[in-house]
Amino acid sequence: MRAEYKRDVSHNYLILQEEKAVDTSSYQVRMLTGNVIPSILKCHLQNLDGEVLFYYDITSKQSIATLFEDKKFRSQDIQSILEGFVKVMEELAEFLMNTDQLVLQPEYIYMDAERKKVYFCCLPGYQKEIQGQLRGLTEYILPKLDHEDNQAVMLGYGIYRKALEPGFQLEVIKEAIYQKEDDADKNAAAQKEDKYQEMLSEKQENEIIDSVIPDEQKKKRLKQEKEKEFHGTGFYAVEQAVQLRWLYWQPVLGSHSKASNRNSVGDRN
Repeated sequence: MRAEYKRDVSHNYLILQEEKAVDTSSYQVRMLTGNVIPSILKCHLQNLDGEVLFYYDITSKQSIATLFEDKKFRSQDIQSILEGFVKVMEELAEFLMNTDQLVLQPEYIYMDAERKKVYFCCLPGYQKEIQGQLRGLTEYILPKLDHEDNQAVMLGYGIYRKALEPGFQLEVIKEAIYQKEDDADKNAAAQKEDKYQEMLSEKQENEIIDSVIPDEQKKKRLKQEKEKEFHGTGFYAVEQAVQLRWLYWQPVLGSHSKASNRNSVGDRN
């Protein structure tokens, strides 16, 4: 397979040519150039000196080889590529196309950066086993994984292991992809629940303060001290509440004690 690039006034093209002769009247070619497969790059043919050239429109798109030349793959990136792979495989099967004609090399997989949609090349006459191609694609991705993203690591190596297993089945790949997606959703839900419990605990502490301390300034000062020193714990709030309650009632109790003493002296006199 040979590849080159061409630009005209308003379009950019990837041009692929298969070394073997291609029957331009075949069903595969007619379906490809009819542009009815959503995940395949729009394509048209040109005959040049007896050679058949496939022009793929790559306007406003970049290959993943270019996008990730100096960038690490995060879980969202891998998810987009693998979901795109599953989608194009299902579309090819729906239109009775040969899936081994899919070209899974990073240079020929394109992404619309704004829409995060992945597009592929399908080349009649190109015959490479799809499982081997997927394995090669994952081997390209693995060294470029962002190892600070645990989901990316788990997904990348999980798909690689599936690609090594004999008897390739698309359903196995789909299960691996969407299992990781479900796990991510569960983790996000757990984090939200933890945050809610933390907020609820803080609210309860503030209610304790409000119920036992009558002086507004003391309440405000106590809340500020609680947030600085023991944020998220209830023991400090209760302890300070008891102390300030004692400070509030101490003058009252003291005056009451003095009055009692004067009455006792008066009685003795």
